[in-house]
Amino acid sequence: MRFLLLVLAAGTAVWLAGCSSTGGIWETPVFNLKIGEMTVPAGPLVSGDPATFTVSWRDGRSPFQVEWTFEEGTQPSELTATEPGQQHSAAVTLLNNNAEATQFYGVVIITDQDQSEVRANFSFTVEPNPAS
Repeated sequence: MRFLLLVLAAGTAVWLAGCSSTGGIWETPVFNLKIGEMTVPAGPLVSGDPATFTVSWRDGRSPFQVEWTFEEGTQPSELTATEPGQQHSAAVTLLNNNAEATQFYGVVIITDQDQSEVRANFSFTVEPNPAS
């Protein structure tokens, strides 16, 4: 498939897909949204401490909706943001009210403007705060 860059007035550029070999049908380019990297804070993680979880992605079409959901173990437990770029970080406070280290789970879902969606599941272990 060939692509044609069409430059309109005021400097706006639009990519157009070329004709297929089956007879002049215009095809829309596919922008496959993919998870890049997922970064979970390094341990030891202790209840009450701040932590940052980061996800990156590639391809897809901006803007992107980013939804973080933590099973437990953080405050807040849900975060949503709109990103023009391809990386987002969630800053949370870690929580563990149990007497021992506990593993918690979460998911981050990225949706692009075409409603393509990818997700990354993750886990993290939080130690109880010895001072509490």
